[in-house]
This record gives sequence, structure tokens and C-alpha cells, in this order.
Amino acid sequence: MHRRLPDELHNDKNKEVLKFIEPLSCHSDIVEPLSQCLRQYDDVSCFTPDSEAFKYVLWYVKDTVFAFAVGMHGVSLRISSECTFSGREHEHLKGWSSLPFDSRELCDAARMAYKSATSS
Repeated sequence: MHRRLPDELHNDKNKEVLKFIEPLSCHSDIVEPLSQCLRQYDDVSCFTPDSEAFKYVLWYVKDTVFAFAVGMHGVSLRISSECTFSGREHEHLKGWSSLPFDSRELCDAARMAYKSATSS
């Protein structure tokens, strides 16, 4: 079943990331670790357009996408440049970083991305 993207996500700050992830798929194993890290935040929502077809998964707060999972190995987080961890700059999206889904730093990086999204 294909779900429509929530209306609040259709805005300029999400335009580039939504265009990038729209055609991509996601292996289900990489979603759970990030979901676990974000469970403590009551205002975070998760969206996938089609879980049966293993489409991308994204996390957002209010109207800002701040994390997504695509592929089989990593997740990407919108993290300000002053934050440091062992992730690498996303090769296609400015202002985003990627790290392995099983990184020991995943929850810290997710917290940074969440804080950045809630302060924007």
C-alpha cells in the first residue's frame, strides 16, 4: 500500500532530501537501530511510503526531515557542521552526514540531528 507524504513535509527545507530519497529503497534491518534511538522523543514521527516494497524511511519533527534510511548499510542525519562524530559527509546532500546503522555513535548523532531540527 502506497502512502502519501505528510503535507507538512512539503516545504523548501525538505525539497532536496525528498527528491533524493523518493526513488530509493531501504533494507528493514537498518531502520530498527535508529528507531530505537528516537523512541524517547514523543514529537518524532516516522514515515515510509510503502513498507511492503521496502521504500525509504524518514524521521521528522514538525515540518523538518532530520533522518532517513536507504540502502542496506547506513543512515543519514541532518547535522550541523559544528557537530563531530565518525560519520562522513553525505556525498549527495549538503548539510547531511551518513554513518553505519550499527555505529556506537548512532544515538548521539540522532540526538544532535533531533536537537538541530527542533531548534530550526
